[in-house]
Amino acid sequence: MINNLSISMTKVLKIILAIIIILFNTLSIFANTTTLSPIKITKGNCTQIPIAINFFAAKSNEEHGLSQNIVSIISNDLNISKIFAPISSDLFIETEQGVAHIPLFTAWSQINANILINGEITKIDSTDFKVTFVVWDVFSAKEITRKSFTFPSQLWRSTAHKIADQIYQHVTGSKGNFNTKIVYVSESNSSKRTIRRIAIMDQDGANHNYITNGKNHVITPVFSPNNNQILYVSYHNKIPTVRIHDLNSGNNKILASFNGITFSPRFSPDGNKILVSNSSTKNVTHIYEINLLTGKIKQLTKGQSINTSPSYSPDGSKIAFVSDRSGSTQIYIMNDQGNNVKRLTSQPGAYTTPAWSPTNNYIAFTKIEAGEFSIGVIKFRW
Repeated sequence: MINNLSISMTKVLKIILAIIIILFNTLSIFANTTTLSPIKITKGNCTQIPIAINFFAAKSNEEHGLSQNIVSIISNDLNISKIFAPISSDLFIETEQGVAHIPLFTAWSQINANILINGEITKIDSTDFKVTFVVWDVFSAKEITRKSFTFPSQLWRSTAHKIADQIYQHVTGSKGNFNTKIVYVSESNSSKRTIRRIAIMDQDGANHNYITNGKNHVITPVFSPNNNQILYVSYHNKIPTVRIHDLNSGNNKILASFNGITFSPRFSPDGNKILVSNSSTKNVTHIYEINLLTGKIKQLTKGQSINTSPSYSPDGSKIAFVSDRSGSTQIYIMNDQGNNVKRLTSQPGAYTTPAWSPTNNYIAFTKIEAGEFSIGVIKFRW
């Protein structure tokens, strides 16, 4: 746990946390004041935590190869987080490996390591392996955590990402996001047209795959809350359809078809409903809710204005969205039934892309005014 870390490490993390809190509060003030003061963020600066990732003990050549690959991925993940600074193995003094070994902590402190990772890999049957790792606090000479994973050989990359997530969480106290994927629209040009396909990949760019064939125009893909499905809009013969793709089964089906332009599909936090914007007449866009359990479609907004960019609150009870009903593009909030609509912003400029904080009490947004883009947050009060 983080309270097992050294005093010096704790001070570093407290400084980082203080900077984040100050920045968040400053942005909140910026979003709620009458006179907006621009904030220019140029560069962050914090001391990275030196970490030594020792070679994972292995006996066979196959185990040794996996050990090298897994350690390489862990090191890369922690390095790109900018919280950790992996130490080159060329500087290691102690050569003993494995999880049963008690490290010679003076040897690791000599190379300025604050954290040490030891591990080992064992083949347990014809297809599966077991990896065990230990996270050590070098200064206090105490074990922070010890865990094991069993995995088939083809899933070694995701296992390495899981280990990096565990290290990150137990040292910083925050959840790691290394074992995650990115979904996006890939574009390529043929001799006749631009081909657009939905693609997914690991957060580090590995395991790239296409889930659509490029025959139809596709936009705005998003993951479901359980990461097993992808929601997107596809245009077949210029008719927009909301589709859902199951990553486990490969099944792809139509959820709804609308006239006009359809965009911005979003899942509810429980994954049982989605929100989508549709413009069937000129200068009028409405937000619709589709119940995935019943197939029922419900219109949530009314009137002759543009309503778009819906975003569920983390508890699913409220929806933030963008509307020009007041004459300018502002952020509004309504309940999940489309009632009790309240305007949230009132300053000049166009407010767009509202997104809730995980704590349910802040809404982030982007703003365009006089050709300049800004990012801000609003402290939400219902």
